[in-house]
Formats: sequence, C-alpha cells, structure tokens
Amino acid sequence: MSRVTALDTSVGDGGLLTAFGDVLVVLGYALVVGTAIVGGVATGPLRVVLAAPLLTFLPGYALAAVLFPARGPDQPTDAGTRRPTPSHVRGVSWVERVCLSFGATVALLPIVALGLSWLGFPLDTTVIVATLLLVTGVGVLGGAFRRLRLPETDRFALPTDSWRDELRAATADAEWNADTVLNVVLALLVVASMGALAFGLVAPQSGESFTEAALLGQDGGELVAGNYSTELTSGGATNFTLTVENQEGERTNYTAVAVIERVETDNGSVTVLERNELDRTSLTVPDGETREQTLSVRPEMLGDDLRFNVLLYEGEPPATVTPETADNHLFLWVDVNESSAGTAAATTAPPVTGDGV
Repeated sequence: MSRVTALDTSVGDGGLLTAFGDVLVVLGYALVVGTAIVGGVATGPLRVVLAAPLLTFLPGYALAAVLFPARGPDQPTDAGTRRPTPSHVRGVSWVERVCLSFGATVALLPIVALGLSWLGFPLDTTVIVATLLLVTGVGVLGGAFRRLRLPETDRFALPTDSWRDELRAATADAEWNADTVLNVVLALLVVASMGALAFGLVAPQSGESFTEAALLGQDGGELVAGNYSTELTSGGATNFTLTVENQEGERTNYTAVAVIERVETDNGSVTVLERNELDRTSLTVPDGETREQTLSVRPEMLGDDLRFNVLLYEGEPPATVTPETADNHLFLWVDVNESSAGTAAATTAPPVTGDGV
C-alpha cells in the first residue's frame, strides 16, 4: 500500500480559491475584524455584529479543519464521482462540519475563559477576542497544512456547486409549502440566536459601566492613596499622579483639568471666589484597563486652605470647567506659599475625596 511521504501542494484546475477558499476567508475575517474590535475601531452595535461569527462559529470551524481535513463522504470529487478516503483521514459531511463548528465554539469559550483566568489575564473584550483570534488563526493554518498532506482528490473543499444548486432549488425552483416556510423560519431563528449570543458576550451590561479615578502620592518611591504634597510653592512645579480605570465597555478618551480655587464656606455651602487653571492633559484608556497620568502644576495663587481640583471629563470638556460639569471630581486642600518659603514639603493628608456624575 502506497503512503504519502511529502506534501502534495497541487491545487488542480479548481485553483487556490476552491481548494483553500475557506482558509483565506476565515484568516481574512479574523485579521480585519479582529483588528477593528481590539483596536476600538468597531464599537457599539457594529462590534456586536462583527463579533458574532468569532464568538459562535469560527474557532470551532478552525478546530474542525484540523480534525477533518478530508472531504466528506457525500462530497463528490472534481470528476463528479464519490470515492472512499482512507480511514485515518475520514471526513465529515458539510452539515456535520457546520454543526460541529457551532458546538465546538460553545465548548471552547469556557475553556478559553478558564485558561485566561488561570494565567491571570483580565476577562475583558480585548483579551477574549485576541485569544479567539489566535485560536482561529492557528487552527485554520493547521487545518490547511493537514489538507496539503492529502491527495488533491481527497482534500476538503467548499461545496460551492451543491450550494448553488440547493439555493436555486430552495428559491427559484421551489414549490412554496408549509415545509419550505418552516425551513426559512428556522434559518432566521438560528441567525437571531447567534446575534443574541454575541450581544450577550460582547455588549457592555446595563448599569455596570463606570470610570474610576484617583490621585496618588509618593511614599518611599511607591504610589499610594495618600502622602500628598499639600504645602506648595508659588511658581514651583509639583507633580501629582492621576489614575483612571475604564469600565465603560469601550475604549474611551479622557481629558483631565487641574484647577486651584479660593473658596469660602458657610453652613456647608461653598462659594468660589477665585479660580485658576493649572494643567490640562488628555489620555486614552482601553476598556477594562487602568492608565496613569502625571499632572504638573505651578500655582500662582497664594493662600491657605485653597482647593486643588482635578476635573475628569469623558471626551472634550466644556468651555467652562467646574466640579459640577465634570464626570469625575477629585480634590484636596493645599497651602500655597511665597517661593522664598522654600520647596514644597510632602505632608500626610487625608485620602482624596472623589465623586462621579
């Protein structure tokens, strides 16, 4: 009995698209759509639509490509005849391959989640999508390699000819009856179920989106929530570290504005007497991640018990920045002395008070 000892790389008269069209389509979709999702280009409903195949079908299809590189028993060769394939490369029918793809994807998702959790990765959209892209890409490439090892007549290929005939029989040549209508309804229900599953996995859950911001001080070279520099020098630079955690469900652009105010308090009410903007900076934070940003302030306003504010906005801030217009408001009380008083000294202050709108 003869045995294939080298790769049979011929693709016959059908060409590359016929022999490996599914591999090219899956790889192309994974690269383009995956990059759009991970890079934050596709957001909102578009992200849900694009992610549906990746979360319901493609990883399982890649696994099926590795396990079953041969054509199915119901798939004719180019000559129009069916021929048996060796048992060790037995294929499956196209319907079985599709069902296996859906089932394998559903089985892979919890395995991927457990693996990422065990490795310490956050279970956010970017990490999950990137992992599924890796699984899909490696799977289809492995399936293509196994397919190349088979004789051309035994390789799996997309049954485009039978699809065309079946589509014509189901539409132009169909005799519409109760069975035909039920088949159409069933197909629509399958598509709707795929969309619902993708939406549940990708779309942010209502009521769970938020942004958390905090100011950090230095303690022995480490950043801590305290030990802030509250004695500042007029004209001297003092650095504060702002951290922003994005749990909004999508990549978000923020603008942080540092402001110092002279205020007057009376029976719990606060009146702003004077306000100066000290620094303004922008930062972009991917969904589920935290970023640090240094704010460098040089106050000119002199006085004791001045209110140093950090106003955080999602996107561009309004023309007039105030604590009332900010999405997140952080502040602490500082004293600003003349430059002759010396450099700023770090003193222990109470934790920063923050509120989000």
